[in-house]
Amino acid sequence: MTNIATAGDLSGPVICEKGKLFLATKAFQRGRVYIDKTTVQEYQVIGETDHVSVGSVIARGAVGSMVNPLGALIGMATAKKKGVHSVAIIFNDGRKVLLDLNDDYYKTFSLLMM
Repeated sequence: MTNIATAGDLSGPVICEKGKLFLATKAFQRGRVYIDKTTVQEYQVIGETDHVSVGSVIARGAVGSMVNPLGALIGMATAKKKGVHSVAIIFNDGRKVLLDLNDDYYKTFSLLMM
């Protein structure tokens, strides 16, 4: 799963709304925990992985097979890859969290940290 806190002092989904990121804690106990340069003391990108979209493999392979068998292989090889970025964050109040963010959320995170 992406766009979620996977470990640490906080848990819940990460939500992007109107160009802002926030962590929705369990049952919104304390409301939203915003993630930006004013609330984050330090962060580190732990890792990055690529996942191939199964739906994209099937669709591109099917379209390619209409051309010829080689087209099916080429179509499957060009399937979309989705990146997942693991980011460790220490907030100003000392709370720590590990987030898994997809490419779009990571781009927003990067812009907010500038």
